Order: sequence, then structure tokens, then C-alpha cells
Amino acid sequence: MIGRAEEAAQAKPLHKPKRFGIILMPTVLRFGSMRFEIHLRNEHEPPHVHVDLPDGEVVVVLDELNGTVSVRDKDRDVRAVDVARTVMIVTQHFDVLLELWSYYHR
Repeated sequence: MIGRAEEAAQAKPLHKPKRFGIILMPTVLRFGSMRFEIHLRNEHEPPHVHVDLPDGEVVVVLDELNGTVSVRDKDRDVRAVDVARTVMIVTQHFDVLLELWSYYHR
């Protein structure tokens, strides 16, 4: 039986990962204009996702011990309502996002 992360990794990607040097950033979830990405680098603790929004980016940390999320960083042009929506979506998909992050980094 394969786990959700392996199943998601085998699924057709939402788009080709962007390439910036050696960093790949596959989109693992999409809601409207919001793209949820996991940057692929070795030195990338703690678990987190980058969320591309029309007005900028929000970085949300996935706290695996407490099962909670927190905003680590955001572009100043991102509206508070968009940050709140981002946190809500990441919270709703916490388990699969954490599993995907672990799949790519461990």
C-alpha cells in the first residue's frame, strides 16, 4: 500500500517545477490563483510551504509536534485576509502537505 505522499508524487504534476539554478519548486496544491509549493533543498528545516499569491508570497511553517501552522514570512503587499485564507487552507491540508514535505526532504 502506498502512502498519500507517494500517491501524490505519482500523480500528474499541476505544472512543471520552476528552475532557478538547482532549486526546484513543485506546486503540490492549487486553489484559484494560490499556488502551494515545496522548495527542494537539503537545508530546509523546519517543514513549511511557500504560497504564491497575486500580491506576493507567504511562507507557512508546519509544526509536526503540535499539528499547528504559523506564518514565518510574508511579502508586505499581501493582504491580511489573504494571509488568513492561506493559513486556513494549509490547516485543512496539513497532513498531506507535511507528508509531501517529508517525502521530498527525507
